[in-house]
Amino acid sequence: MTSTTHGDGLLVVHTEKIQPAIQNHNTQNNPQELIPRLRHITLPRILSALDTNLITSADLVKAYTLRIQQINHEYNAILQLSPDAVSVAHALDAERHPRGRRGLLHGIPILLKDNMPTLDGTDTCAGSLALVGARPRVEAAVVTALRSAGAVVLGKTNMAEWSGFRSTSGCSGWSGIGGQTRGVYYPGQKCSGSSSGSAVAVALGLAVAALGTEVCVILAREKCGRKRTGEVCGR
Repeated sequence: MTSTTHGDGLLVVHTEKIQPAIQNHNTQNNPQELIPRLRHITLPRILSALDTNLITSADLVKAYTLRIQQINHEYNAILQLSPDAVSVAHALDAERHPRGRRGLLHGIPILLKDNMPTLDGTDTCAGSLALVGARPRVEAAVVTALRSAGAVVLGKTNMAEWSGFRSTSGCSGWSGIGGQTRGVYYPGQKCSGSSSGSAVAVALGLAVAALGTEVCVILAREKCGRKRTGEVCGR
C-alpha cells in the first residue's frame, strides 16, 4: 500500500484492489478510492480507514509530513518534525492488528507546542534560540499520556517566544526560531496568541490535532476557526 498527496492535502490511497480503477479513471471522480482532504478529514473517518486497513498510521504520518513540507514555508506553523514519528507509527500499526487499537488516539499524528518537553529527538525551546539543543530529563505528563494512548508525536509547532514573555512589546506568534506565524485566511495575517502555530497547523490540516497551552489558545483560534477544548486544538 502506498499513499500520495496533492492539491490541498488530498490523500490518495493505492491498493492492489483499487489500482486498476485508478489507472482507468480520474481519481477525483472515485470517492471510494479517496480519503477526504487532510484539511477536512475527521477522526471518525480516519479511525474507520485504519480499522478497515484502507490506510496505515505510517501512511498518515507520511502524508502529513509531505503536506508540511509543501506549505509550511508560507505559514511558519511548524518548527520541527520528530525523527521517530514514522518508526513509532509502524510499531503502532504492527500492534493494532493482533491486539486491536488501544483507543481513539491509536496511531493518530498529533503536534505539540514547542514548550512541551519530549524525549523524541526534537528540541523543546519555547521558540527561543537560547534553548536549541537543550534536552529535558523527562517528558511532559501530557506527552506521556498521549504516547500511552497510542498517539504519534509528529513534531513541534511555532509559538510566541517564551509564550509572549520575551518582552512587553513582543509580536504575537513570533519566535526567534520560527519567525512569524501567519494566519490562514488572509495573506500575511498575524496570528494572535502564543499557541498560534498549533491553531494554524490544525486549520491547514497539518495534523489531526495539536496541543497548545491555556489562555493564548483562545486568541489564536479566533483567527483560525478552531475550537479550544481544554488544551487541545482540534476538530
